[in-house]
Amino acid sequence: FEVLDLKKRLGGQYIFYSIRLDFNSWNNSYGVYIRAPYAGVNNIEEADDGFEFSNMVFGGKFMLIDSQNFVLSGGLDLTVPTAYKDNVNRLKAINSNYRRDFPLYLQSATTITPYISTGMRKKRLSFVSNLGIDLVLNADKLEGDNFEARIEYGTAIGATLPLLTHPTLFCEFTGYTFVSSYKMERTDLFITPGLRLGKRFSPGFGVQI
Repeated sequence: FEVLDLKKRLGGQYIFYSIRLDFNSWNNSYGVYIRAPYAGVNNIEEADDGFEFSNMVFGGKFMLIDSQNFVLSGGLDLTVPTAYKDNVNRLKAINSNYRRDFPLYLQSATTITPYISTGMRKKRLSFVSNLGIDLVLNADKLEGDNFEARIEYGTAIGATLPLLTHPTLFCEFTGYTFVSSYKMERTDLFITPGLRLGKRFSPGFGVQI
């Protein structure tokens, strides 16, 4: 669940939430998953308040290397055009100003995303990184081009504290670079510090900058 507070020039908030279900093999060597996202606006001049169902994601992942302290995995996401309506321009308003997750909120678009991910652990420290590319078809509602390509990348560092609830302090560094576009800002970078509690069940929160 995310609340994005906009600058004074625009005012209001964008609100995102989603549900993801994972179905893993008995030994966690592979799995499939489904993600259903919603997006909404609150007090935005360009659109009426409320939420719209967005593009669903179907994906698969598999383990390439799995050792005690190192993991290498790969996967593929397919984002299908289930955002059927945007009668009051809520999704359009989001994509006009905030394009971090635009394939989820772009009407009629289909996105194929291959990715790889690595993870390492050293005692109480952990390190995760990922790299993927979004290949977006029927993307003309973004800026007029039928096809868009974007590279996504990220790194997360975590430190588990020796306390009762096993709290983990983390900091994520994520970003993307548009390969296909020269009409808009091509690169965005985000930093997200936060805290997670517990192991098997791990509620947490972060603040993205």
